[in-house]
Amino acid sequence: MTAVLFDLDGVLIDSWQAVEAAFLAAAADHALDGRARLGDFRARMGMPLEAIVAEFGFPAGFPAAFRAAARNHDHKARAFPGVAAMLQGIRNDAIKIGVVTGKDRPRTLSILAATGLIDLIDAVVTADDAPGKPAPDGLWLCERRLGAGPALAFVGDTAIDLAAARNAGRPAMLAHWGGGPQVADRAGVIEVATPGDVGELIAAMAQGARRLEPAR
Repeated sequence: MTAVLFDLDGVLIDSWQAVEAAFLAAAADHALDGRARLGDFRARMGMPLEAIVAEFGFPAGFPAAFRAAARNHDHKARAFPGVAAMLQGIRNDAIKIGVVTGKDRPRTLSILAATGLIDLIDAVVTADDAPGKPAPDGLWLCERRLGAGPALAFVGDTAIDLAAARNAGRPAMLAHWGGGPQVADRAGVIEVATPGDVGELIAAMAQGARRLEPAR
């Protein structure tokens, strides 16, 4: 059985408007200059929030303030155009779909349901389930939950995502449609311009993998 894994924010869903509003609100609650760290925060999306906060030296109460503010803005999140069709096409090819995100589980499931994507995804691993990216643990756990072998690829949009794929020993795809931060180190990375490109590449990779399977 084959599978493909995806990051959530910036790849499947356009959530930056909601994330930005929540980050600035939480920063204001703690008298911090949120604008000064906004770019750094976006570059680290995919990591668990607590890990980002610790790296920034923000107060311990920042994650709770961020999540409280985010609940007021998560309704702004939308699936990127072409994502639902891409996921459906992958499922039609009998390929399992997993999501590995730095979000907490309640918000992840709520957003997937609100955007209509939840029924197209077979397994979800969040910051509540495994050590966060760039550690490979979440990718491996998602594969186990899918009951699949090594994933055909992990599709992300940040350097953190690419590092997680490399650390897991999986091909890394860099999604360009989300408008995320520039990634300097793209060595060995498969770059994709649209969700449709991902669907075509994954279908071809799955066919190649099936040809290599031993005859039963």
